[in-house]
Parts: sequence; structure tokens; C-alpha cells
Amino acid sequence: MIFLQGGLQTDKYPIRVRNFFMDDFYKTSDIILAACLRLNDYDLVMIEKDGNKGTFVFANVDPGFVTEYDLGKVLVEPVSFNNTIKRLTTSVRRMS
Repeated sequence: MIFLQGGLQTDKYPIRVRNFFMDDFYKTSDIILAACLRLNDYDLVMIEKDGNKGTFVFANVDPGFVTEYDLGKVLVEPVSFNNTIKRLTTSVRRMS
């Protein structure tokens, strides 16, 4: 469950998500986590497209942040969060 600033919340529906650390890069197919990372100033270095889904690759992600996300303790501003999800979705769709 992701808690948003302002008391809003959303439940994640069950999906297959790949998360893993590789050297100084962190990869995830979880667009909600990707949006939270972007809003917390982590650098998105590339998006890998697999079918109609994207895998988001970030540089220098703190494993503690991902743990906080998994525990539902990450706070984001709701409008920025929604806009970031839209931008990430559009970026994946534009890839050939």
C-alpha cells in the first residue's frame, strides 16, 4: 500500500514485478516504485521496453529507500505522483 501526502492511499493490485540491484544500478518494472524514486530525486538512466511494459533503470538507489517503499512508509505529493506516472507511461509507449 502506498500512502500519499494528504491522506490519500492506493492499493497495488497483484502484478509481476521485477526488482533487483545490479552494480550501481537498480532495475524495476514497478511503475509506482519508479514514480516514487523519480519524485525522491533518484536518477532514471534508461527505460528498457519488454513487450508493452517498461523496466526502469535507476542509478545509485539506496536499498533503505526501497525497504521503506515496501513497508509503505514513502510519502509523495499526490499531483506530482500522478503526473510522474503519466510521464513514465508515455515514455514507455513512445519507445519502439
